[in-house]
Amino acid sequence: MRYVGVQNRRKVLCIFARYVPVLANMHHSYHFFPDTQAFMTPQGILTIAAYLPEEWEVRVVDENIHPPEDADFEWADMVFVSGMHVQRRRMAWLAERAHAFGKLAVVGGPSVSSRPSYHPGFDILHVGELGDATDQLIQMLDTSVERPAEQVVLTTEHRLPLNDFPIPAYDLVDLNKYMVLSIQWSSGCPYTCDFCDIPALYGHEPRLKTPERVLAELDAILAHDPLTAIFWVDDNLIGNKKAAKLLLPHIVEWQKRTGYRLRMSAQCTLNLAQDRDLLAMLRDAFFVGMYFGIESPSTATLAGITKHQNNRMPVRDAAKIFNEFGIELNAGFIFGMDGDGPDTVDKVIELVNDAGIPLVLLNVLYALPKSPLWDKLEAQGRLIPESDVVDSNVVFQLPADVVMSQWKKAVKVCYAPKAVFERYRYNVKHTYVNQLKPSLTRYGFSWRLVHMGVHCLATIFWTCGVRSNYKREFWTLAWELLRAGRVDYLILITSVSHHLIRFGEDVLAGRAEPSIYTPDLMHQPASSSSPANELVTIR
Repeated sequence: MRYVGVQNRRKVLCIFARYVPVLANMHHSYHFFPDTQAFMTPQGILTIAAYLPEEWEVRVVDENIHPPEDADFEWADMVFVSGMHVQRRRMAWLAERAHAFGKLAVVGGPSVSSRPSYHPGFDILHVGELGDATDQLIQMLDTSVERPAEQVVLTTEHRLPLNDFPIPAYDLVDLNKYMVLSIQWSSGCPYTCDFCDIPALYGHEPRLKTPERVLAELDAILAHDPLTAIFWVDDNLIGNKKAAKLLLPHIVEWQKRTGYRLRMSAQCTLNLAQDRDLLAMLRDAFFVGMYFGIESPSTATLAGITKHQNNRMPVRDAAKIFNEFGIELNAGFIFGMDGDGPDTVDKVIELVNDAGIPLVLLNVLYALPKSPLWDKLEAQGRLIPESDVVDSNVVFQLPADVVMSQWKKAVKVCYAPKAVFERYRYNVKHTYVNQLKPSLTRYGFSWRLVHMGVHCLATIFWTCGVRSNYKREFWTLAWELLRAGRVDYLILITSVSHHLIRFGEDVLAGRAEPSIYTPDLMHQPASSSSPANELVTIR
């Protein structure tokens, strides 16, 4: 649905703020694909754009593809900006730019919803999800687009039911520019992990879209003829297992009807391994990968951060079960948590290798506003003021230099070329063989597809097989995959492996930070002179 009932025509410039280069945005891999300039479609700003009145003209600019031009600001009556905490300096710069053109600046999204005080430069703050505050905002702007004398804060008290959210305005961006496309079925998570702000922002009880509504959104995406994959941005895809089991048969039938055009992945909790019926449904729906926040190899540490769902089964056993159902296990670990010891890093490295986790995200703990961790550390006097933060805003129980050395050691070992390719070789033998294998002919023939294939292979062979410092590791696995006729595996594995290896080198050379919230990233110059296509990440 979209808002109806305005009296005046307006022109709205919606901007998703530029990101910074972190591991999860895969920025070292974009050049392998002919059109890719950003990682994932900005679901939030596209949803807002679709909700605005039909009488209003809307432009969407994703700065991770290209920055807004002067002509965009001159055209607009108002500027909407969205982003997360790590983007807030850039968001503030966009507000200043809007004001330089005499335009009203509005901010919404997760950062302002979590910490309104982070955004003093905007004229209007939209705090919370799509709902009554959004309607109030539209009514206010329908009346006037003059900048208010004082900042106005509109807070959502009544959320719009998720099923009434409009289908995101995919037609306002070029989907071919993204490495991965996004879709959302649910919002909220039933768990209360210490470091996470999701329940405070979106609730403990997952809210859902109907299967029919989800299929309509998938159809809208497929209408753009994408040659990529779908990532479900739900906070926890199995936050409501019963509902997930009702949804997945519809996805399975949709995949059969459309020829399995879209590979799928999502983020879940490890207790998924305890439900083989659900795993079978995910496999049949062509889910090939899942991200799990493992966080720590220590059961005591996990209990301390109230992540009890990770203690229901040993991670190594869970990994084998996922592999049996063709689901590649990708995971995140956090260093610096209470309960960590001097041997934590060695246990993390051992677990990553034993479980064959190919894509592993390694971060240092950083407290987020509205998370239980923030409240606990604030009460204990262990929050470092932002002006004094170097690597994290947490006073660790271990010495800070020990935490940082652990993180760097894990990066050095886990992102080493031999280790990365060995973990992928393990998944080729134990995971990929258990996935659905729809024929590559499902895409049909097109010169666009030929162009993509030739570009991918030529760039991979030149970058990894000729110029890289890991040629031996690359060619050992590449010949195995080529002999097996799995060019698709070669492209997938090489693009991710190259990014992990290069990002690991960035960390060791001091070009990357231990957390996406580290001030060195947030306070980098906001100038748009940096290439936009190098600065994008995933939520």
